[in-house]
Amino acid sequence: MWAYFSLGVPVEQTLDRITKSINELQLESEAKVTGQHVHVPGQLTTAELGKTALLIIDVQNCFLTGNLAVPTHEAIPVDAFEHAQDGASGDTKKDVPHFWEAISGLVGQAGWGATVISKDWHPQHHVSYQSAWGVVGPPGTIVGPPNDLITTIPNAVTEIPYKARGGDLLINQKVWPDHCTANHHSGTADEIKDSTPCTVDTCTDWDEKDLDGAHVAPNMNKLLVDHQDTLGKLYEVRKGTHLDLDSYSAFYGSPYKDGQRAEMTNVYENRGDFMNPSLIPSKYSLDVVLANSGIENVVVVGIALDICVKFSALDAIASLHTDGTKKFNVIVPTGATLGVFGQAAYADAVKEMVGKGVEVVEELKIVIDYTGD
Repeated sequence: MWAYFSLGVPVEQTLDRITKSINELQLESEAKVTGQHVHVPGQLTTAELGKTALLIIDVQNCFLTGNLAVPTHEAIPVDAFEHAQDGASGDTKKDVPHFWEAISGLVGQAGWGATVISKDWHPQHHVSYQSAWGVVGPPGTIVGPPNDLITTIPNAVTEIPYKARGGDLLINQKVWPDHCTANHHSGTADEIKDSTPCTVDTCTDWDEKDLDGAHVAPNMNKLLVDHQDTLGKLYEVRKGTHLDLDSYSAFYGSPYKDGQRAEMTNVYENRGDFMNPSLIPSKYSLDVVLANSGIENVVVVGIALDICVKFSALDAIASLHTDGTKKFNVIVPTGATLGVFGQAAYADAVKEMVGKGVEVVEELKIVIDYTGD
């Protein structure tokens, strides 16, 4: 309890933390007395862990060392998180785990019910690429039909309205620097242009020399290989594989027809391991696959909190059983995420997720189950 009295922390915030700790202790006590698993915010018990999927979003070379690398490899301070939660002001920095430390701690935790690796996995000339539209100018250029230059906004991306596949919805497609092309090697612009990537269906994923491509980052790959025996059922999700449709969420892509749910992402069960994957395609969406595997909780981490992590968490919390009850409790530990557009966008994303029922915490703790003690 004394740990909450730290220099620079307002008295009101200290009291809030003490109250929160008392409430958590009461919940834990109730769980111990009744023998029931009562969920405590910011924690998962070992019993809950077996019914939990760890969803690792887009920890890929292209977002760490490539054309669309996030600004920093460290987690954005989560004072943005607290501002979004309670409207507090100030710039107090919190001592939160660095991104890789947080990811490593979660992946190294034995007992997950399932682990899902999602990837942007685009074909050449994908609809999200600036090059596909002939956009001229730095990232941040906003264009409208017929691609007339309107203005440039720092830290924004291009948006181009279009209709996909003859659909009736006008999609405001965000357009980014070319990124995460399936099995496409890094190099000069001419080298990339002249190289021949494999098809989406035949790409392999274990070339760590591709510092600008769609492959899992070497640090992430090593973590997965080292702990693959304790990560439960293994799944891989490939996003944005259709030339004319994008997908930020690991669950569904962009809708393009009114009244029709967006197309699901490509989901594979990995019946091998992370060194020798054996990917078996599923005909079901990720929420159905996880629910059918007995998953009740989803922990979403990775890149980037204000885009793909957010959309994945929102799709997960919105997934419902046929009786209208939600399929999953969804937790986003911000220390195990990275953001793209800075603290304002980060805070807005957190506020949106919290408003939809996602549990957003600084750090997720795994505690020993009390049942049977």
